Amino acid sequence: MGFEKVAVCAALLAFGPSVVQAQTFPPNALIGGGTKLSVAGTSFGGSCYVDRGFSGFQRNNADPLAVISFSTLVDSKVWDLSGVAVMTFTSSTAGNILFKNTAGSPPYPPNVRNPLFSNFSQSFVNGQLTVTFDISFPDCTLHILGAYTP
Repeated sequence: MGFEKVAVCAALLAFGPSVVQAQTFPPNALIGGGTKLSVAGTSFGGSCYVDRGFSGFQRNNADPLAVISFSTLVDSKVWDLSGVAVMTFTSSTAGNILFKNTAGSPPYPPNVRNPLFSNFSQSFVNGQLTVTFDISFPDCTLHILGAYTP
């Protein structure tokens, strides 16, 4: 038995299962949680916002893709981007986010349907995954904060 397994077994015996589970993020799992309300003003008097509500998140450590869902996300009071989005990482903290539910009319502009994201970070503390990043729409930058519990 390797050192890591011995350490996990010892922690399980000493502190119970909740301490051991709190230290391990589940790989390859879609987990539920929610997003925090965030509103960003624009120079045209509109706004982009993400409402507080249910969200799911999945990211595999070695994979450059992540999946996230939003109950309500709107850009410029015109473009409803609620639903599932796929994040493609070009670095450890940035990339593009493709919103899947964008078949509306008129067609969604490419820089709204597939904008850049930056400042991505995630942490797993006390059994909760916290994810933050910024989405750069043409008229505003929206800060996203999600909390997920496996």
